[in-house]
Amino acid sequence: MGRRPKNWVKFSDIPTEFVAAHCIEIEDACDEETSLLCYCGRLATGLHTSTCRQYRKHYQTKMEELYNDSH
Repeated sequence: MGRRPKNWVKFSDIPTEFVAAHCIEIEDACDEETSLLCYCGRLATGLHTSTCRQYRKHYQTKMEELYNDSH
């Protein structure tokens, strides 16, 4: 990914309705990338990924990309 445009919408500014509508899609994409190990290198259990900062950052980045590409 290159430089972000000036009008890039950050995760905190994405409407809740959009996040709710696409959360399963983004979680599935992240889960496919971390089938055994999390982004941080630990075992990717549901408990771990629900609290991992690196997993959450990847999730938010994917959501931002989806939102900004669709608008």
